[in-house]
Amino acid sequence: MENGAFDLLHPSMQQKLYDMRWTELRPIQTATIRAFFERDGDLIVAADTAAGKTEAAFLPIFSQILRKTASPSSNPIRGLRALYVSPLRALINDQFHRLEDLCGRAGIPVFKWHGDVASQRKKKFLAAPDGVLLITPESLESIFVNHASHVAPLFKNVSWIVLDELHAFMGTERGAQLKSLLSRAEETRSGTTRPRAAQPRPMRLLALSATIGDFEVAKAWLRPRAPQSVELVIAPDDGKEILYRLKSYQSRRPWPQDETDPGGETPEPFAEPRLSATPDYVSDLIRLFPSTSLIFVNSKRMLEHLVYTVQRVAEAKGLPDRYRVHHGSLSKIEREDTEEALKTKEGTVTFCSSTLELGIDVGNVERVGQFGAPWSVSALRQRLGRSGRKDGESSAMALFIVDKSEQRSVIEKIHPELLQAIAMSELLFERWCESPDIDQPHYSTLVQQCLSVVAEKGGVSAKRLYDILIGQGAFAAVPRSAFTEILRSLGAHDLLEQTREGALILGLAGERLVRGYDFYAAFAVPQEISVIHRGHKVGSIFLALDMIPEGLILLAGRRWKILLIDMEKNEMTVEPAKGGKAPPFGGDAGPEIHARVRRGMFDLLAGSHVPPYLDPGAANMLEEARAVAREAGILHSPFLSQKRNLLWLPWESSAIHRTLLALGLLAEMELEDRGIALEFKRTNHHELKEAYMPFLEAPPTIERIAAKFELALKGREKYDRYIPENLLLQSFEKKYLDIPGALRTISKAVL
Repeated sequence: MENGAFDLLHPSMQQKLYDMRWTELRPIQTATIRAFFERDGDLIVAADTAAGKTEAAFLPIFSQILRKTASPSSNPIRGLRALYVSPLRALINDQFHRLEDLCGRAGIPVFKWHGDVASQRKKKFLAAPDGVLLITPESLESIFVNHASHVAPLFKNVSWIVLDELHAFMGTERGAQLKSLLSRAEETRSGTTRPRAAQPRPMRLLALSATIGDFEVAKAWLRPRAPQSVELVIAPDDGKEILYRLKSYQSRRPWPQDETDPGGETPEPFAEPRLSATPDYVSDLIRLFPSTSLIFVNSKRMLEHLVYTVQRVAEAKGLPDRYRVHHGSLSKIEREDTEEALKTKEGTVTFCSSTLELGIDVGNVERVGQFGAPWSVSALRQRLGRSGRKDGESSAMALFIVDKSEQRSVIEKIHPELLQAIAMSELLFERWCESPDIDQPHYSTLVQQCLSVVAEKGGVSAKRLYDILIGQGAFAAVPRSAFTEILRSLGAHDLLEQTREGALILGLAGERLVRGYDFYAAFAVPQEISVIHRGHKVGSIFLALDMIPEGLILLAGRRWKILLIDMEKNEMTVEPAKGGKAPPFGGDAGPEIHARVRRGMFDLLAGSHVPPYLDPGAANMLEEARAVAREAGILHSPFLSQKRNLLWLPWESSAIHRTLLALGLLAEMELEDRGIALEFKRTNHHELKEAYMPFLEAPPTIERIAAKFELALKGREKYDRYIPENLLLQSFEKKYLDIPGALRTISKAVL
């Protein structure tokens, strides 16, 4: 081992690394160890997947724990010393084995806590917490609510918190919940009665990620009140070769309706694939992925359709069935069986949703596929990093774009899905990705945290609750007036009530809510029905109106006939069948496309460069799109007349596009959203200008705009039903609309 960083580690950790036959530290580990010992601020550790970030964080932490616990001083520090927080149980299970092995010689206990861990083991840990705790935000929430008396002693000596997959938390409900819980843990450590001189040092945060779009935003999210105190440790470019190919296909074959399109018709059960009619993309999926691979598909419905077809064609060709399925609607047993197969069975090819996007250990994935245009550059970058994890191996990825249209309109002829895939690929190679909006108020999560704090403490004054959650807490973006409105609403819904002494306590409805099994999750979990075969759960789906006994579905890559639907038990009994169609699944949000991606699509049309990773079909389609754009005049004007209709291509973000749509509806225009364009029926340029011009002089209120979106009134987040309507509309505007951006777009287009 080289001197320097290695010498900073405790001798027991040095010996452990020798025992594990480490010959050197990786660059990110060397840099992190030095930053950890040379400075005392929080750290953001950014490196590609499988670069060794976990060990980079824990090697110095374990060394410090050993120095404090094995010290000959009269006051060695015991108890829980470090916390590891992950967004996934499976990731916790992976890291538990890695950290337990690393701590074997050093004698540092490692404990994992999530829903699959027995309650007796949890009680035993709480009775004598020690070492390192691996946990999810939801399980951390349950400790505050169900084990309130243990919170203060549990966090008393915690000095370090490792946040894995930082990008998965930033700007999300779970992220707001996690930050609030950590802030509350800090509050219990400091206490209100200790003198300032006796206050412990704040817990040091080490955040790990392979996908950060803006480091300044990440620093501001991690420490909103002191972002300048956060240090960056960024891995140098390792020079790893990237094998990248974008393949395109044109197909008019029947296509299963994506569940993200609520207006689509449910497809008919598709027949057994005929070998002579096998689409080229199916043959290529079989040919190009002979080894252990992950193939990401944007929707679960398309995923089930695709793996069904691939399995049947492979069977007809006499090839072994090595295809598996992994998505969130499958049972835990099904998912874990697939994960184990990826690690132990050579040649396993898994069609998956975003469930395998994060850093779960699934062995040596040689290739990654992406079917359909990715929804974000961030996701594309994360998925690419799942391959080539071993030193010296290349990262390999193939994108499959299938043009499903009959190309009857100009919009279809410029191949928008292909343009989006190329634009995102170009941004990927520029090492750019989207940065989340970290300024959301997260009112829904604030509701949950209000109830959680009251449940933890038994009762608390409104002023103290404000200080814990907003004044010194994670919801600094929430105005005091909004907090007061929310408390009044919680009282009106009997979630909270106030004693004569002024303390807030749980109301009857609040007691029921907090004691519910799903309270600990800050995000809404869609209600699904379990699919049962011979007493075993295959997975779960959303029950569609056309699902009746004797009907057919696809799930877990297999075909099933419905035998019985029991709504009281929330179960569907099935048996194997010869046909089927993919069921609707919940939880898949539609894409929010960044303005830079949309403008990149326009630049592709206006340019002449043909990226070298395009196959001949994709290159031809790109040239065809450019020719159509030139002929139609799209490069010179955002407006295009098509028969009696007018198309408007703003090339802006989803939020601006959505706002322009709402404004058109407010102007009582008949229009349709065409993805990258708005199509106005029986309208010319002059009429559109007359309709939109008044908005520049008198912008409409958010109430008028949001009235065009039913979801704005119903709410999108878990506890929105308890939020006053004016705050709900403000939140909707900030998250889903961009009124100033839309007005700027109108001004450029019509003036």
